[in-house]
Amino acid sequence: MKHGPRTTRLSRSVALGVFAGLALAGAAQTIGPVSTYYLAAGDQQHVHAVQGSTVVSTFTTASGGREYPLFVLNSSIVTSGSSGSESGRIYTLAGVAGSTVLPFSLSGGATAWDAATDGVSAYLMDYSFGVVYRTALDYSAPVALFGGLGNSAFLGITFDASNNSLWISGWSSSEVRNYSLTGTLLSSFTGPTSSLTCLALDPATGTLWMGSQGQQGVFWEYSRAGTQLQTVTLPALASQNTLGGEFAFAAVPEPATWLQLLGGLVLLGLAARRRR
Repeated sequence: MKHGPRTTRLSRSVALGVFAGLALAGAAQTIGPVSTYYLAAGDQQHVHAVQGSTVVSTFTTASGGREYPLFVLNSSIVTSGSSGSESGRIYTLAGVAGSTVLPFSLSGGATAWDAATDGVSAYLMDYSFGVVYRTALDYSAPVALFGGLGNSAFLGITFDASNNSLWISGWSSSEVRNYSLTGTLLSSFTGPTSSLTCLALDPATGTLWMGSQGQQGVFWEYSRAGTQLQTVTLPALASQNTLGGEFAFAAVPEPATWLQLLGGLVLLGLAARRRR
């Protein structure tokens, strides 16, 4: 019988640790993106890093063209040009450009303003003709995955590691859609406005962030179920045409990782019990 109360106290300690973590996560969400949100303003030749409600850094891109599509992987920011005459580079997170030039790989008048990655490939949303492409990590060797989305209808794109899918955001409408990699429509919801830009999924919260060319400097957070969670205004970006945007790619933790996290919570509960 003596084990009962001790088990109860341990469960309470673990529960308190879980709820405290959730409360902290909720508090972080109320002030802007939890993870660093990288935004490409190609017309201004800038890449901005946003965390919370602050622009924490800015660097100037190296090609002299409009480097809008970008993704972040292994401490590198990888950009592409937006059309056949433009190119991208590989940058450190501090904005130091590598020497390798990454030519725009889509042909036939295609344009792309946003990109994503799953850690193995890159993805581009062809704005001009409504086709989603998968490419190598240097944006070469494009393969059309699915199309028929309408000319100039969708611009933003981001990868969702929770179900191995892609989200795209509307330009001619306010619709946000989730597709499988084979082009099956999984879900959709109505976003805040049209001309949606810089669609990205924050891996820390599992929520979607987006902006709009019609309201530069304003960014919205949505749950993947389509609930608007917050609006953040960044006056420093009011004159920046942030069409491209991404968070650093993070894979969904393996089951073993979740077990380790749970084990850590149990150890925290034991430590709290010993202190008492």
